[in-house]
Amino acid sequence: CPLGLYFATGSDDGICRIFEDCEDPGVLVTDERGRQGSLSKDAERPWFLRRSKSSIDPVLNLMGHVSAITDLAFSNRGDRLLSGSQKDGVFRIWSLKKGMLNKAGQGSVTHILVKLTNPKSQDPQHSRSARRAHGLASRTEGSKVSCDVAVWSHDDAMVITSQSVLVKQSGSEIHPGSQYIFLWDSRTGQCLLGISGAHTMQCPVVVPHPSDSSLICTAGADGMVKVWDLECGRCIFSHTNNVDFGPVEPNEKGKPAGYLDGAFNNDGTMIILTDDSG
Repeated sequence: CPLGLYFATGSDDGICRIFEDCEDPGVLVTDERGRQGSLSKDAERPWFLRRSKSSIDPVLNLMGHVSAITDLAFSNRGDRLLSGSQKDGVFRIWSLKKGMLNKAGQGSVTHILVKLTNPKSQDPQHSRSARRAHGLASRTEGSKVSCDVAVWSHDDAMVITSQSVLVKQSGSEIHPGSQYIFLWDSRTGQCLLGISGAHTMQCPVVVPHPSDSSLICTAGADGMVKVWDLECGRCIFSHTNNVDFGPVEPNEKGKPAGYLDGAFNNDGTMIILTDDSG
């Protein structure tokens, strides 16, 4: 958490847990003047996580997801928690508000739930085609939306998601035209903008600009990296990550390498990305 002194975990059981940092008498804190001393946890702890006794048990259990948690991040202010489940196709924004932690140490929270859907499944022509098709996959394609990633904007005003309909749950191949980038109001859950067909395969990397909320970078398993102007939903830069150098197999040389992770530098003038070719 940006405020320190506590952290959150998400697990395969679909539960988000918030823990206090364990006190360690062997750890000393050094201030800007070089003075050392132990950290006064009770004085520094945010009000909503203060407790009268230490414990290894979670301070809060946040339950609602029915599948594994695949995205988990505190807001930049530290007062909300964003969780996402790829298999659920759902993200939740948990709000910690004053007075929700009682004397027994049991907390309750309010939260926003957004269930991602496939816009194509709402199209009448697509629905008629699906009804004419045969087989389980065609009948349930609209319900298999994968929440590939969910992140905060730098000012916490928005949540940006990438979604797709996977051909196989364990792969990155998607049904054609099923990849979307969406922007959501983080206070209401209202959809603000949708970008269709940003990538031709699963897009696991969405990186908000550190100071300009109108810019994001997306990078997908298709080897494409793109920078988007969210004020108009337009791509203003793109690049294909072809593997031309390094220790690669001869039959892989020149092919696109999928992206795995990325981050802007502090002033937002550069971005670093990693791919599945190392």
